[in-house]
Amino acid sequence: MCSWNNYSKDNAGLLKNSRYKILCEEIQGCKKCFPVEKKRVLLGHGSLNAKIMCIGEAPSIDVEGPGRVFGRLSRPIYEEFLKWIDVKEEDIWTTNVVKCTIPHEAVGNPDKCKAFLLKAGMYMKLWTR
Repeated sequence: MCSWNNYSKDNAGLLKNSRYKILCEEIQGCKKCFPVEKKRVLLGHGSLNAKIMCIGEAPSIDVEGPGRVFGRLSRPIYEEFLKWIDVKEEDIWTTNVVKCTIPHEAVGNPDKCKAFLLKAGMYMKLWTR
């Protein structure tokens, strides 16, 4: 299962975009860290039209289901950071370097996941602005 939280209305068409679907399927099929059938993939949340990408290290392992990029321990710090820079969460794209977890067990390896982060940034044209 590959998931994202769709906070932004402008994501509706973009999420159907074949680039994101292919990226999700590619991440889901990756076997570098975990068996495919056990893992949960979190692509990110926010606006895919964002000019800002906020990047965490890894999804929380203590959450079942789609979840959010910043879990229960880091979420208050993240929310305070957004207030400090005066940006709404739905106006930026929030993701992790690591895209996969096995809930309540482990997270993937950041070194093995960097290519997925770079692809997402290229698709969003963040690296060319």
